[in-house]
Amino acid sequence: MPNKILNITTKPDRSVGTTGRTTLQAGSHGRYNANISLQRINANQVINIIGNIRSTVEGIGGGNPGTTDSGSPSISYRDQWSKKVQVNTNFSSNYNHNESQNMRYGFDNGRFGPTTFSENGTNESKSKGMNGSFQIEIQADSSNFIQISPNFGKSSSSSNSFYRRDQVDDFTDTAGNSLFQHRLSVGTNFSSNDNKNFGIGGLFVHTFKPRRSISINVNASRNESESSGGSDKTYNYFADSTQNIPLTSLDSAINILTRRNNNSNSMGASATYTEPISLLSLLELRSEFSRNKNDVQSLQYEDNGSGVLTLRQDLSNVFNYSVTQSRYNASYRYDGKKVQMSLGVTGIAYNLTGARINNSTGQYANSSRSTFKVVPSFRFSYMWTRTQRLQLNYNAGNSQPDFQQIQPFTDRTNPLNIVIGNPNLNPAFNHSINGSYNNYIANSRFNISLSGYANFYPDRITNNTLIKVVNKVLIRETYYLNLDGSHSYGGNYGVSKQLDDRRYNISLNGGVNYDFNTALDNNRLYHVTSWRFNERFGPRINPNDNIEVNPYVGYNLTRTFTTLPSGRSTLYQTFRFAIDGRMYFKQTYQFNYSASKNFVKGIQNSTNPFVVNMGFQKEFLKKRNLVFTLDVYDVFNQNNFIRQDPTSTGGQISTISSTLSRYFMAGIRLNLQKWSGRPQRNGKNMQRRGDGSFIYN
Repeated sequence: MPNKILNITTKPDRSVGTTGRTTLQAGSHGRYNANISLQRINANQVINIIGNIRSTVEGIGGGNPGTTDSGSPSISYRDQWSKKVQVNTNFSSNYNHNESQNMRYGFDNGRFGPTTFSENGTNESKSKGMNGSFQIEIQADSSNFIQISPNFGKSSSSSNSFYRRDQVDDFTDTAGNSLFQHRLSVGTNFSSNDNKNFGIGGLFVHTFKPRRSISINVNASRNESESSGGSDKTYNYFADSTQNIPLTSLDSAINILTRRNNNSNSMGASATYTEPISLLSLLELRSEFSRNKNDVQSLQYEDNGSGVLTLRQDLSNVFNYSVTQSRYNASYRYDGKKVQMSLGVTGIAYNLTGARINNSTGQYANSSRSTFKVVPSFRFSYMWTRTQRLQLNYNAGNSQPDFQQIQPFTDRTNPLNIVIGNPNLNPAFNHSINGSYNNYIANSRFNISLSGYANFYPDRITNNTLIKVVNKVLIRETYYLNLDGSHSYGGNYGVSKQLDDRRYNISLNGGVNYDFNTALDNNRLYHVTSWRFNERFGPRINPNDNIEVNPYVGYNLTRTFTTLPSGRSTLYQTFRFAIDGRMYFKQTYQFNYSASKNFVKGIQNSTNPFVVNMGFQKEFLKKRNLVFTLDVYDVFNQNNFIRQDPTSTGGQISTISSTLSRYFMAGIRLNLQKWSGRPQRNGKNMQRRGDGSFIYN
């Protein structure tokens, strides 16, 4: 169904007043949830105060598995100061504390053979931050518009983890010699980050007559970052896949600390000019410029056996680099009643310059990298009716390397996994084609939607990992480079039908995705292909106003293949049967539920959980604005999914996280509001515009 925009405005006599909502819940295992929101409305002036604190539990499907305590108060203010000036400002802060236990196992593929591993550990992470922004809009006259937007932010985070990893590399070199290695790693990792940023943006738009305009956008910002991270680990080696025959002569330990400072200054500008050619067409010229300059200091400290961390000057680095990008576009636009089209050409320039101190001479070593590409731009839309439309688009652009990939030095934070940056990397480039078709037949209440895409990645950034034997120990060295040949295709569909005055809705949707990725492993070129299919059938049933039932069945399949000689294909399938809904009875009671049964194939030790959640609500008071809630999660304590993630070489990693998924929450929800009449100015009722805002004379 096509998108609809609803412009909802308050009644004139409800445009001055205060509303509030609060939720208080507590549950088992220390769970709690508290929310409060207050809103003050006076014509165009709106003040919002929102705050929440909670303790939640998330499984591996969530962003932070484990137990999380968090809070995020915020305040915002919007007003029209005069006939020509509007402002919008907000301030917010947040904190987060997460504790989790995880277990991972899986395999990976390489040129010399397979790697299998199992890992378990604990992690604690903390973060806090705040940010604010202010925006002022000035409509100087009917032809000139100005917007100024300063902003700032500050954040900090830290993490500490303990883990135990058992890894077996069953390798054989090209001469047939065994490179077998069994290593047990035990230790801690820790890191901390502090960031400060502030910036300002400005926009100016001038409209000529008729249909001619120019807009200029400028911005500048500064970011200051301090980070540190380190490891304290021991490595034990064994002669075979068991731990019965230790190789104590190979055992080792590390205790290292890396401190980095990065000061970044960014600036950008863009300008757009439109010139009408005819009543329905125009010429658009657009230019964009951005520059990012970074000054970086990276210092590494190491314990040489004395128990004291000392600076390793030979492993420390001081360098700076700047990334400059420009885009120049000229396009022809046609905006007809049925046909809308844009056709143009874009030039994309990229430049990376940097300088690094040579630790041997103390002198700066300079480097530079530049590219320039010319690509077409295209957008086409055909609209038979307001509910039937076809769209096609093509665009292209750079994706610059990240800091670790272009750093001009060797990162030995983990001496067994060394990373070598490449300051000569080209930016990754992407050609993207996508299209969609939507048709809603109102008389039949039938909707169909189709979409598809194709992406091509010349100069995609990938890595090449070399296996080396140093003193009978396997060392992995990772290099970054550009490779051609990667591409991806995909499509999605959706079909739905409404019956019996929309009381019943039948929907079927799904999609297919294909990825082809090129890479190197020990200087050998290979590729990994993956297929993903998903299908879902889900009717929605509302036989009356008191009953809502939503059953559905879903199927997902992921299949990967690799051309590595030792590689293994993978197959992962999930069948899911689920139902959710709610029931209303005796006007003030509500019962809600959800249940799902999953059948998983393709994962070692996979589970087929049956997850049931239930809830109850009761409304009180004359206006039913006080609600008692009771929710029970994972009634049968089976929410123990195993997540599977494919690796770039066609392997797979399975993750299990410990969560107290069975718990209950009980609480209340209260809604309050008080209105005090219509807004007035100079003793007269204020009038409204078509968008619902009030007019300042």
